[in-house]
Amino acid sequence: MKYCILAAGLGSRNNTISGLHKGLLPIENIPMISHIINKFEKGREIIIAVGHNSTQIKSYVKFVHSDKKIKFVTVDKFSGKGTGPGYSLLKCKKYLQCPFVFVPIDTFIDKKIKFNVKNNWIGVTKILKQNSKKYCLIRGKQKLESIYYGEGNLAYNGIAGIYDYSNFWKSLAKPNLINNEHQVTTAFEGINNVKLKYFKNFYDTGTEESYLQVKKKFSKEIVFTKNNETIFIDNDKVVKYFSDEIKCKNRIKRAKYLKDFSLNIKKLNSNMFGYEFITGKLLSDINNNDLFSNFLDKYIKFAIKNNILNDSKRFNNNCKRMYKTKTFERIKIFQNEDIDNIKCINGVFVEPIKKIINKIDWNKIISNAIPANFHGDLQPENIIISKNNKIFLIDWRESFGNDLKVGDFYYDLSKLYHGLIINGTIAKEKKFTIKIKKNEAEISYVTKRNLSKFNKILEIFCQKHDLDYSMVKLLGALHYLNIAEFYKTTEQEYSKFIFLLGKLLMSEHFNKLDKENESFKFN
Repeated sequence: MKYCILAAGLGSRNNTISGLHKGLLPIENIPMISHIINKFEKGREIIIAVGHNSTQIKSYVKFVHSDKKIKFVTVDKFSGKGTGPGYSLLKCKKYLQCPFVFVPIDTFIDKKIKFNVKNNWIGVTKILKQNSKKYCLIRGKQKLESIYYGEGNLAYNGIAGIYDYSNFWKSLAKPNLINNEHQVTTAFEGINNVKLKYFKNFYDTGTEESYLQVKKKFSKEIVFTKNNETIFIDNDKVVKYFSDEIKCKNRIKRAKYLKDFSLNIKKLNSNMFGYEFITGKLLSDINNNDLFSNFLDKYIKFAIKNNILNDSKRFNNNCKRMYKTKTFERIKIFQNEDIDNIKCINGVFVEPIKKIINKIDWNKIISNAIPANFHGDLQPENIIISKNNKIFLIDWRESFGNDLKVGDFYYDLSKLYHGLIINGTIAKEKKFTIKIKKNEAEISYVTKRNLSKFNKILEIFCQKHDLDYSMVKLLGALHYLNIAEFYKTTEQEYSKFIFLLGKLLMSEHFNKLDKENESFKFN
């Protein structure tokens, strides 16, 4: 017995994560194809039909599932008349001259089921009649009586076990096009005694809508997915995907600049790199003040020591780009939306986001910037402490503006600050609330006790090294506004929350400045 995964199609109905193959769309940080592979019996050969974006699928599977026996079959045509699952399956015929199970790539089954082939069977799932048009329908209770289109409550889910493979192949070779696609359903007419195999917990992820529904139902993500990048934690491997090839390329280049904090990474393709999963603890999960203090001491030595600035003009331009230009670009998506028309957050008057941003003294930010080696996303959940107390940094930025080597030390400190206030756990476990009534909003969130202590240590660290902690806080608030855009599609409530939080913190900052200025004038 063998297994076959049909993964050649365009996946044009689902572009939730830009440019990512539909078979790699993650559910709880594991891609669809791995969810399928993990349900197969160990030791069996797996045939995977690939076509569109085949490099992504092949390189990912080879890296993560190197322990499995897998054969890739290239499908020459995966779009247009005559293509479809039936055509893809026929291309695998040479390697499936035995009983086999085939599964479409946009299929998610949340519980382990046995895919044995002791007889012919077709996978069926009960559906609501109003959804009939989306599916090919089945007549029968225990055995297949007929396949039809119309109205009903029993659908073919695309999975099947083929025991009588010779007759199946003969029947499949006679294409009966449905909507110009070569389907597999007609092949069942050539085999007898096809049993119905019921899948209770079956989910279709073929469209953006259906995928997001499944993703919402199975929401135990370790790391949130963005609309242009994602992370996979799978089979003791970590893989990062970027829709932007240049970003991926520069991240790989920059790994070496992190020196003793860096990982041994491997380029998988132009959009992905991977590395071995590191056994240890995230800094965010450690309640040890001394350890955090020691990290700060080590990091400032790494960041600032022997860092010579050769081009101050270039550095200033990069600071302007990273702070001012980027912010104005990112907030555009929220301007004039209902969320930006809210006039009061937690009892604090707030102006539209553009007015708030225009209050920032950008020249002061740029003039106070400190040239440094940089990470670019230095938050507690990107800092891993291994068993032997070695520190690893993950998820570094690909550049600071146009520079791969030199960034602003305040950028890293402010990223650290923003991660001490709102960390991934708060986001993933939905430990935040938003209540909106007309043009007023109330937001709240849970703060981890250890991170609150770390924040106080960070403040003392800034005082010790003559660093402006208020600048750190201001830039930290700015980060919330900058990242809100990335979650607008995939995590809408979280996107609203951090946007409102960013506006609130910025408004409080400027209110404090106004009071200080008034006090100064009075004195």
